[in-house]
Order: sequence, then C-alpha cells, then structure tokens
Amino acid sequence: MYRKLKLNRKSKINIFALVFAGVFFGSLIVSGAAFYFYKYHCRQIFYFESYDSSRICTETRYSEKKGGDEEIRAFVDDLLLGPMTNRFKFLFSPGTRTEFCFSNGKELYIGLSNQALFVNSETFNMRKNVSLLRKNIVKNFTNINKIYIYIDGKPVFAEN
Repeated sequence: MYRKLKLNRKSKINIFALVFAGVFFGSLIVSGAAFYFYKYHCRQIFYFESYDSSRICTETRYSEKKGGDEEIRAFVDDLLLGPMTNRFKFLFSPGTRTEFCFSNGKELYIGLSNQALFVNSETFNMRKNVSLLRKNIVKNFTNINKIYIYIDGKPVFAEN
C-alpha cells in the first residue's frame, strides 16, 4: 500500500545542502531587516498615568530617526496624541497640539495650544501632567536639561 522511500547518500547530502542554504539565506534576510530597522528607527519610552491606579506606566514605541528639533517635535506630537492603550490617561485634553517646539543648546521651548487648558475627568491635575510631560522628554532626550512649557503663549509652572 505505502512504499517506503529510500534515500541514497547523494540525495541525503543534497537535501542537507538545500536546508542549510535556506537557513543561511533566511538568517541573512532577517539580519538585514534588523540592521535596517535599528539604523533608521529609535526606541522611545512614553510615560502615562494608569486609569486603574495612580501609578505611572510605560509604553514603548519605535519611531523614525529624524535628528534635532524635528525628532523632539515628533515625539511631543506623538505624546500629545495620547496612549495607544485605553488603560492609560491622556496628558492633556484630546485635541491639544504643539504650536512651537525648538531647542537652544540644552534648553527646550514647547508651546501648546489653548486646548491644553480644557479640563476633563482624566486631565484635571495640570501640575502633574506638566511634570509627566517633562519626565517624558528628559528620559528620552538626555541632552535636554531645562524645559520651558507655554500654553497659549503663557509660561506654565517655572520649575525645571
């Protein structure tokens, strides 16, 4: 009913060579993709407050490397969009956007729209949210020492 497949020595060597070549080229493709990913992307950690408790939780995201002020602005814009999961709170009211974001040496200046002043059930503690914004920036951009935050053109909490 079933025939037993017999492999001679030459066909065993050919199968081994094909498997070896497949593994080799597969690992070459995976390592090339990893090199591309790590060369053009950077890992960023986002800190948000949890809904379940008042503890600070983290989200890890990978974004495209841009360099300089453009990378910081993209980070702040991404942070203002809020967490990816529904278990964390927004830092500021949804719809808050960045009006300006630039650095001068080791100082960073961020201007947020007046939407950040609107209070809802999850963003009622402005001082805590501003300190969490600062923590996010300082942890991800170690070259920044002082952060000046403005909402609707007015400075917010002068502590640094």
